[in-house]
Amino acid sequence: MAIGIVLGILFTYTVYKEALKGKVSNDYIIVVRYDNEKKILKQDVHYVFMEDGEFVIDTLDNEEFVREKTDMNKQKNYSCSTVMRE
Repeated sequence: MAIGIVLGILFTYTVYKEALKGKVSNDYIIVVRYDNEKKILKQDVHYVFMEDGEFVIDTLDNEEFVREKTDMNKQKNYSCSTVMRE
């Protein structure tokens, strides 16, 4: 039984570390996976969308700032200006 508890804790920790996490404030977006944190100002974001199971943030320069595999449901593409007005 103790082995099951230990394995459960290790599995939970692994899933948590691999999960794509994000924080959105009034001025910036932070995306974290593993211990890698990426921060971008909202004014530099052009689009946020899902493509083939990947979460993507494109900049105004048409560069991919973030492209990460995720299991989030694809719902809708948003331009940053639309999100900031809502």
